[in-house]
Amino acid sequence: GHDHVDVAATHLNTGEVYRHQGKFSEALAKYKEAQRIYVKAYGHDHVHVATTQYNMANVHVIMMNTEEARRLFWRCAEVYEQVYGAQHSNTVNAQIKACVVSPFGLVVVVVLALIIVVSLYFIIIVTYSLLSWFGGRVCSWARLGVDWPAEL
Repeated sequence: GHDHVDVAATHLNTGEVYRHQGKFSEALAKYKEAQRIYVKAYGHDHVHVATTQYNMANVHVIMMNTEEARRLFWRCAEVYEQVYGAQHSNTVNAQIKACVVSPFGLVVVVVLALIIVVSLYFIIIVTYSLLSWFGGRVCSWARLGVDWPAEL
């Protein structure tokens, strides 16, 4: 029937297709229908319900509905922890995403991105400087017919 868990899986998969197509409202509608069926069949604390909510949270992040995304990620993390344990990758991933979509988490992500960019810039400048220095030495030695120094 219409409330069979296989139908819920179809809704979930259709929601994924819509999400990848950028049709976020349609994706959320399919996820909500899958969630309704899974809750009816298994209850609120089931992995299928949590996975559906995880997918919904990802769409909410894209749509900049960060409060709803954070709430759903935390809910997923709670269920995943009950089922899989605190150290499981699904649990940890949901917890990290819940933290990242928080206002403080976004600040941390931006600061880390800036640190990475500055570090890469520094590495590029140092590498270019070293290559220029060595390149100039190699070219001048080659013009003079001098072999590469053994100490380098």
